[in-house]
Amino acid sequence: MINKKAFTLVEMLITLIVAAILVLTMGVLSDLAMSTTTKLRRETEIYNEVLHGYKIMQKHMREASSCAMITPSSVSWIGDIVECPATPGVEGIAFGVWDNAGDRQLVFLEDKLDDTNREVIVEVPSNNAFPNNTLTIGGTLNPGYLDVTIQGSKGVASRNNNVDEIPFQLNTKIKFR
Repeated sequence: MINKKAFTLVEMLITLIVAAILVLTMGVLSDLAMSTTTKLRRETEIYNEVLHGYKIMQKHMREASSCAMITPSSVSWIGDIVECPATPGVEGIAFGVWDNAGDRQLVFLEDKLDDTNREVIVEVPSNNAFPNNTLTIGGTLNPGYLDVTIQGSKGVASRNNNVDEIPFQLNTKIKFR
């Protein structure tokens, strides 16, 4: 039979090679998209935790007539804490970084004298897997408001057993009543 058209072996091999390249390219792009999405989701979770802590601080500090940055006497506190007198009958509220067996926690105390009743707002584990984790709170007291900075870094395990350090920092002004 003359003039019969069909694929030659070379044409078929070239087609298979092009198809394989396309499939590998799609796989690499999918992997990149998945890792980027995962990292962005983790950053968003950490940001939401810190923002939640800020909103709790803002709510309670706006109810107070004044607040102060003080150096606490307890060794469980790390750095200065924000302390605000509250309503009559309550000693006042406090925010600060608490050392919980090596883990750092941004905590809220409804009653500054009762540190057993802590609300953990943000927790940054500190262990061998995440040696560079940090969490600090700082502030500058001004007439009528407090400049507050919550900052640190939180390590999260990635898919390939590496640690992604995700830094965070929130600077804001909280006005008093």
